[in-house]
Amino acid sequence: MQTADIDEDEAQARVDRVRVPHRVTKTYDNLPCAHRAHQPEAGNCQFVHGYSRSFTLVFEADAYCPHTGWLIDFGDLRWIKQRLEQWYDHTFVVAADDPLLPAFRELEEAGAMRLTVQDHAGMEGTSEIVWRFVNETLRRQYDGHVWCVSVEARENNKNAATFSHVPTWAGENHGKPRP
Repeated sequence: MQTADIDEDEAQARVDRVRVPHRVTKTYDNLPCAHRAHQPEAGNCQFVHGYSRSFTLVFEADAYCPHTGWLIDFGDLRWIKQRLEQWYDHTFVVAADDPLLPAFRELEEAGAMRLTVQDHAGMEGTSEIVWRFVNETLRRQYDGHVWCVSVEARENNKNAATFSHVPTWAGENHGKPRP
């Protein structure tokens, strides 16, 4: 069955049948960056402010690695750390529709900041952006056998947002050899 031919309920039912009983998590932290919510209703969050962001990713699979017995080799995930550092280490995260984006681009061109432009600069948007990036890469790297089921994006020890979703392609190659 092609993944595009099934809906999310069917995909979830397949995953419930084929996933192994373990989940593993990987945390990336100490990513200092600034952001702002440009809407006036955001109160103090409309002002540029900074945090040390952290991310906790939860992985599932339909089979253990035949060579190690692990769900996933954390050493194979360096690409996640590299991308998170590119996007969130000493950067200013700004929404694509921020009316001050041209001014921030001028500051970047002057060497005053590194910009990361996203559809949504807040933690909710950030958690989904990271989830989508990670799953696009995992699907290619593990041929659909391993997926990320959630990303928690934390701006400090008090505030976080989590995007949780099982990709519709998860477990699509169950029964075939796992890389």
